Amino acid sequence: MDNNLDIEYKLIPYDEKDKIEEFDLDEIIFDLDSELDLLGSKADKLDYLIAISSGIVCGMLDILWVKDFDLARGRDIASDKVDDFVKKTAEVVEGKKFENLSDAVRALEKKFPIPSDGAIADFGGALQHHLRDFAHHPTLVGLAFSMLTQFTGKSYGTNTQGKFIIVDVAENSKAFIGENLGDKLIKGTIIWFFHLVSDMAGSSMTAGLSGGTGIPGPILSLAKEISVLPFFNKINIQDDMSLSVFLSKLFNGTLLMKRDEKGQIIKDSVYKFDLRGEFGIALELGKQAIPVLANECIVRGFYFIRHLALAMKEVKVSSFKDMRKIDWDLVKPVDNPTISRMLAISTGVFTSLDLGEAILTQKYWLSINYVGVGRFALAISTDLSYGLKKRNLKKIRTAYERIQRQIPINPSNQEMGIKLSGDMNKLCLSLEQAEILFNIEYLIVLNDIENTDNFMARGKAFDLKIKWLAEWKQIITKKFETFTQVPGAVMNWYSQDELEEKIIKQNPTKAWFRLVLLESMLFEPYYPLKAVKNKKDKYALSKRYNSLNKPINRFNKEKASLFLNEQFTGMYCEEGYVDRLRKSYNKQIRNLNLFFKLDINNLPVTYGIVAIRFLGFGFTGAIAAVVVQGKKSAIIEAAKLLTSLREIFLVDDKAFEFSIKVLEKYTESITEIEKNLVDLRLKRESLESKEKSDNEKHIKNLEENVEVMKIARKIMIKMNNDFKYLDSKN
Repeated sequence: MDNNLDIEYKLIPYDEKDKIEEFDLDEIIFDLDSELDLLGSKADKLDYLIAISSGIVCGMLDILWVKDFDLARGRDIASDKVDDFVKKTAEVVEGKKFENLSDAVRALEKKFPIPSDGAIADFGGALQHHLRDFAHHPTLVGLAFSMLTQFTGKSYGTNTQGKFIIVDVAENSKAFIGENLGDKLIKGTIIWFFHLVSDMAGSSMTAGLSGGTGIPGPILSLAKEISVLPFFNKINIQDDMSLSVFLSKLFNGTLLMKRDEKGQIIKDSVYKFDLRGEFGIALELGKQAIPVLANECIVRGFYFIRHLALAMKEVKVSSFKDMRKIDWDLVKPVDNPTISRMLAISTGVFTSLDLGEAILTQKYWLSINYVGVGRFALAISTDLSYGLKKRNLKKIRTAYERIQRQIPINPSNQEMGIKLSGDMNKLCLSLEQAEILFNIEYLIVLNDIENTDNFMARGKAFDLKIKWLAEWKQIITKKFETFTQVPGAVMNWYSQDELEEKIIKQNPTKAWFRLVLLESMLFEPYYPLKAVKNKKDKYALSKRYNSLNKPINRFNKEKASLFLNEQFTGMYCEEGYVDRLRKSYNKQIRNLNLFFKLDINNLPVTYGIVAIRFLGFGFTGAIAAVVVQGKKSAIIEAAKLLTSLREIFLVDDKAFEFSIKVLEKYTESITEIEKNLVDLRLKRESLESKEKSDNEKHIKNLEENVEVMKIARKIMIKMNNDFKYLDSKN
C-alpha cells in the first residue's frame, strides 16, 4: 500500500485548503419538510364537494344559457360594432353626421391615404392586398413597415406565391410620403392608423354591403408575417396547399366554404377571417367565458370564506387585532396547491358535462366550451406543477437524508430505542472499533483512486476523488465527538501498518470485526457532502462531485470487495469472506423485496452505519433506522441485520441463543411501534391543521416501515428454525 500512502500525502494540501461549509442537516431537512408541506394539497371532503358542486352548477349554466359556438353570429355582431366604430370615427374627424357607412369610409379614405395603396397590383389585387401588404397589418410589424415606406419610398409584402417582395411606391402615391422628418413621422403613424380604421369595414364601394375586403386581424397578420421566413415558407398544410395559400383562403373566406348540389357557393358557409372575424371569435369566446368565470369565483370564494373561518378558529380571533395572527398565505385563494386541486376538479367536472352534452346532441365542435377546455388544461398543468415541485423537493430531501446517513449521527434521539445490556452488546462497536471502520473506509477510497486508470477519467476525476476523500475525512474528524456522543472523543487516522496493530489489539476474531467488514463492503463514496443556499435562499446540494457518478468515473464495487478480501480476510476470518457477505446480503434483499416489488437496484446501499452503532447504540440504531426511513431504505437496513445474524452469529459463531434474543427484541420493537401508532391515530382529531398533517405523515411512515419489519421478522423466524434443525441433526 505504499502507493496509497503517497496518495494520502497528496491529500494534505486539500485538508488545509478545502474547508467544508457549515450546515445543519437537521435544520435543512426540517425546512424542506416545511416546503413539502406547503406544496401538498390540504383539500378535504368539503373542499372537494364544493369543487364538484360548482363544476356541476356552472356546467349546467353553460349548457342551458350559453348557445352553440357560432362563427357567423360572432362575425355579424363584430361587423356591426366595427361599422359603428368606423362611422363614429369619421364623424369625429369630419365634425358632421354620416347617413351611411360608405360615406363615412369614403371620407376617411380621402383624408388619410397611404402610399402602399398604389401597389395593389403588385400584391395580387384588391381582394388580397390588405393581407399581403405588410403596411396594412394592425401590428407593430405593420407600423414598422409603414415607417419604412416613408423613409425608403418602397412597399413591402408578399407576392401570390408567398415570397417576400419589395416594390417601388407608384408615382401617383408618392405624394403621400412625407417631405421632412416630422411629416414622415405623422404620415407613417397617425395617417397610417386612421387609414386602417377606414379599411376595417371594407372599401367605400363595398362597406356595409358585401362586407368588403377588411384588414387582417393581429393573429392572421402575425401568421402572414411569419410565413415569409424560409422555414415556414416551405411548409405545406396539405399536399396541394402551401401555408401562403392557406392563409389567403382563410382571409377571403373560401377555406371553409361549402357548395350546394349545383356547385354554387353557400353564402352562409363563407367566413372571412379578417379583423371582424377575429373580433367575432373573441366575442363568442367571451360569452363562453361567463360560466367559466362564475365557476372560478364560486370555488375561490368558498375557499376563502371557509379557510378564513378555520384560521380564525385556530388562532382564536376575538378582536380585529387578532387577525394579524392569521397565516394569510394559507387563506388567500391564490397560489396554493389546495385551491389548484379544487379548480382542477371543478373545471374537470365542468368540461366533462360540456363534452358529454356535445356528444349527446351530436353538435360536437360547435357545442364545446373552448374557454372551459382551456381553463381545465391550465388547472391540470398548475396542479401537476405543484406535484412536480413536490417530487423534485422530495428527491432533494432524500439526498440530504443520504448525506445524514452516510455521515453517522447519534441515534439516541431515534424513536423506539431498546436499551441493550450484557450479551446484546455484540451488535455494538466501541470507540476504537469505530475508528477502525472509518480507517478501512478511507483505505477503500484510496484504493479506488489508485485504480482510476481509465485514460479519459484519470485527469479530472482523479483530482475530484482526492478532494472528496479529503473533505470526507475532514467531516469525520470534526464530527467524531458528535457521532459517538463521547465527550472529548478524537478521531485518529492510521497508516495500514498502524491500522493492523489496532485491529489485533481489539481481538478481530470476535464478531465486531466481521460487522465492520459488512459495513465496509456496503460503503460507497462520492455522494454530496455539502449543502449550500442558492440565490433564492433555497437549499441545494453541491454539484462539485456529480461527475463522479458517471459510469466512466463511478466507484468500482468489485475492486473494493477484492481489496477488502486481499487486505482484511484470511487471517481473522475465512478467505474471501466479503464475497460471502455480499452474496448473503443480496439474497436477503431479494427475499424482503418479494413482498414489495420495489426497484431496489437503483437505490444506493450505503446509508451509513445502521446495523452497527457506536457503543450502546448498536441495536437501538438498527431498529430505529428502520422505523424512520422510507420503505426502500427500511428493506436495505433489514437486509443488513438479517445478513449479520445469519452469517456472523449463526453460521460463524453458532450463537443460536443470541439470535433468539435478537428476535425477541425485534418483536418487542414491532409491538412498541404498533402501540405508538395507536396513540398517534387517537391524537389525530385533536390536533391543529399543521400538527395533524405532520401526524398523518408520521403514521404513514411508521405503517410502511413496520410492514417491512414484520416481513423481516418472519424471515428471522425461519432462519432460526432452519439453524435449530441443522443443530439438532448435528
